[in-house]
Amino acid sequence: MKYYFENQFAKKQTPIKLIVQVLFFLLTHFMSQAQSKISPRNQAVDALNGYVQYTNETIHALWPIYEELMNFNLQLNYYSEEKSKFLSFQNEDHWNKSSSYEVIPAEIYQKCMTGHSALSETDRRVLNQRLLVLKETVDRIQLSRDSIWHFVQEKVYLQRTNIAWAYRQLGLLEKLFNQYDQAKDNLYATVQQVYLTHYKPTNTNHRIVAMADKFQPAIHWCKLILDDLDNEETSNISFYVQELEALIENYKTHQDENLQGLYRFGSSNGLDPYWRYERVVRNLEAIVSRCHSFLTSEWRENNYKPYSKAYYYHNNDIINKYNRYGLGLIRSYNDFIELADGKGVQKEAEIPDYYIQNKSIKLDVSTTVLLHQVEEPHQYKVFYPKSNKLEDKPVISVKPEPDKKSTDETLEGYADNHLVFLLDVSGSMNSHEKLPLLKEAFSYLLTLTRPEDKVAIVSYSGDARIELNTVSATERKKIESKLDKLKSEGGTNIRRGVSLAYQLANEHFIKNGNNRIILASDGEFGLDKATEAIIQENLNRGIVLTVFLFGQTKNEHVIEQLQRFALLGKGNFQEITPENAKQTLLKEAQSIKK
Repeated sequence: MKYYFENQFAKKQTPIKLIVQVLFFLLTHFMSQAQSKISPRNQAVDALNGYVQYTNETIHALWPIYEELMNFNLQLNYYSEEKSKFLSFQNEDHWNKSSSYEVIPAEIYQKCMTGHSALSETDRRVLNQRLLVLKETVDRIQLSRDSIWHFVQEKVYLQRTNIAWAYRQLGLLEKLFNQYDQAKDNLYATVQQVYLTHYKPTNTNHRIVAMADKFQPAIHWCKLILDDLDNEETSNISFYVQELEALIENYKTHQDENLQGLYRFGSSNGLDPYWRYERVVRNLEAIVSRCHSFLTSEWRENNYKPYSKAYYYHNNDIINKYNRYGLGLIRSYNDFIELADGKGVQKEAEIPDYYIQNKSIKLDVSTTVLLHQVEEPHQYKVFYPKSNKLEDKPVISVKPEPDKKSTDETLEGYADNHLVFLLDVSGSMNSHEKLPLLKEAFSYLLTLTRPEDKVAIVSYSGDARIELNTVSATERKKIESKLDKLKSEGGTNIRRGVSLAYQLANEHFIKNGNNRIILASDGEFGLDKATEAIIQENLNRGIVLTVFLFGQTKNEHVIEQLQRFALLGKGNFQEITPENAKQTLLKEAQSIKK
């Protein structure tokens, strides 16, 4: 393409016309130089994308490590059952393999840690703390793999009493994979907070910028599918698939409208917006197809596949249409939003400025850098031999205990809280196991809160109102006084209540904090499209909606409705009883560690 433009420009011209064109070329060149200066906002988002790139590159490295561990695990099971005599383990250096990366992860890490002037010092410090935790977890994974390699290379396993050690190492790696996943979530949540607070794009009329937002709900549902498969809680997957199918149909129907006005390079050109858009949609369709396979296919575990159906689909069929190595959804989405950098597209297509300025090629060369999405790591799990033929018989007993969520009655070490309680005070809440139980749990939480923790109360029944604007949680008498005055009455106006709760959550948002709305209800209300829209508008602002169901109900519609609320709000759903009320509320306040 470059030579085509040069040849056109070099055609024989009359002297006066040639002079005019040369002057015009020089003028547009200097204008282009001025325009090409990267704005502070774009520099900052570039820096944030560095943290995402480091995360995605390490996730890419964890994929072959997962494969190595699975292979070794199955070998170890056979060996422990005396079905084989030797073990093998390939300990390749996936972190520094130049052929696997555009930039080696260690180089990205160093660039992030040295900082970027476009980000504030406070933001850099918090981001780098999160990044350091992720890096340390990666280093520990490598050390543990090195230990297994030594175990095999030096044939330590030939002394059969040492086999228990190998299972302990695999157990440690299972825990480290989980820790990596948590560290990844914490880092990306902070990156998103910084982006949405300071650097959210304002040119929302730009087609690529607008589509970046429109693709977010689909990515959200795919992430929930992976989370549920990982947790082996798959009852909601058919619901997620229905939501995805509706979105896919919308994307396909409105493709021309969504991309209207964008310059087309041709359907076979990788820079063409239609081509990149369709790649995103095709990956969504592939994920939906594989979810249907999960929902309908039969599964039987055996010695060759000792894992569950959910585990297999998470780590194989679904994730390879989500991650980069399968050219999946996140890779195609990140490629698509790169088109918002018009100047970068012009450079990659090798289009001289002359043809942009005289509008021979109508390419929008404005530059908006958008935040990339993060991928999801494989989840390694240890599989133990079903029979126990070892002479020392310690193998099964060395299985590590699962991580226990903190039940310590303290908030020390946890992020500052801004908890907005959205309380149902309709007539149906007037029984001991409902509103009075909520007040009791709330009062208990106040005994543990710190001066930096904030609370607010919104009530709703026939109407909704702010009972208590955001105050420090240490103002216990004031808060409990408001709680004591709450009485069950009237009907239910959930929409107005949700609107007021999000209003307070946004007005008093705590940067890097636990910003959470806690909806407490017995579920006897209608969920309309307008209320859903309010929740969806706030999805990417770092405000989570958790739902507590009070009172024993066998109404599956009520439970499904409240679960949908929590799913839309990216929060938790929990049925509350006198036995779990206090601890469940405390866990919500302990959701984010510092």
